[in-house]
Amino acid sequence: MPKLNTTVKSVRIDNDKLAELEGRLGGKTINAWLNEQIECYLSGGKGDKGVNPQKKSEKSGLTPNKDLEEIDSMAKFFGMDGGELLKIICAGLEEGELTIKNGKLVTVNE
Repeated sequence: MPKLNTTVKSVRIDNDKLAELEGRLGGKTINAWLNEQIECYLSGGKGDKGVNPQKKSEKSGLTPNKDLEEIDSMAKFFGMDGGELLKIICAGLEEGELTIKNGKLVTVNE
């Protein structure tokens, strides 16, 4: 039964990315995970910042992949952690300052 005062939003997700996400969630529904991420973001908490859902579920035995380690390494160069770097990238995408073109992250020229 749906909760009162909720809204349904549809999103388009690449099939490969969806399969990877579902695999990392270890049985948790995308809806439950996304609601946790939203709550954490709105409360200013660190959480997993929507980057690595497997981190929260240590019981699953999963570990962060090499891509996330690389992001953390790049972020350290700028004096921040990987989550902070990804927040900046997400903000740039949401604000239209960044976009994905031909599989690469690029700035939007006005």
